[in-house]
Amino acid sequence: MENIAFHLGNGSAIWFWEDHWIGKRSLRDSFPSIYRLTVRKDRPINSFFSQSESGLVWDISCCRNLYNWEVAHFAELLDCLSRVTPSQTNPDKIIWTKDKSSQFSVKSLYASLLPSSPPATLASPFIWKYPAPPKYIGFAWLASRNRILTVDNLMKKGMQLANICLCCMGYDESVNHLLVHCPFISQIRQDFFSRFNISGCVPASASSFLAYWHGFKLGKVRSKVWKMAIMAIWWAVWKERNDRCFNNAQASA
Repeated sequence: MENIAFHLGNGSAIWFWEDHWIGKRSLRDSFPSIYRLTVRKDRPINSFFSQSESGLVWDISCCRNLYNWEVAHFAELLDCLSRVTPSQTNPDKIIWTKDKSSQFSVKSLYASLLPSSPPATLASPFIWKYPAPPKYIGFAWLASRNRILTVDNLMKKGMQLANICLCCMGYDESVNHLLVHCPFISQIRQDFFSRFNISGCVPASASSFLAYWHGFKLGKVRSKVWKMAIMAIWWAVWKERNDRCFNNAQASA
């Protein structure tokens, strides 16, 4: 179903939560915490809205009152829904996402089945040659695949948690945030960069950041320190995150 999306018509043939009809993925995947609380799940879109004198009204009933952190997600869902207007007459349409025309073709299906070239990430052979302890390498390998148990990944497994980064207390916790974009690790990284007189733009994801880090050529001796540093920094930040979460302990960057 990843090659199929839906264009909203009257909402009678598209499943509200499960189908990909708004945004980049299904609402179930975009708002998992709200989906788990909803009373109605396997229903078409037209069972979630009604017309009133004031206009379109969406009805997303939950089985209990929302916590404060869930209210923000619920408001984001309603904001997303406010951008679409169902039709009263036109039927829903299926869109084939692998072709610019939105029409299915055997050629586009065949092209989508061909393997693409893997990106240069920690999966590349160079990772196993880094002069770092095995636990550092193993952790970085998992992080590059978004497999460490950050709050967002725990929520995908069904746990109901308040998604907040404990290292900065300002953003949702994810692998990319914690290990690349969080102000806490950014300060550590900037201090380390200054020792090597290096500056540059930070890539968006943990996997691309590792490839970016690997690309620096600093000489034989300095390269060993450089290559181990990213592993050590990530491991230290992960330990700090766990200390704040489980031991109520906190250290500065």
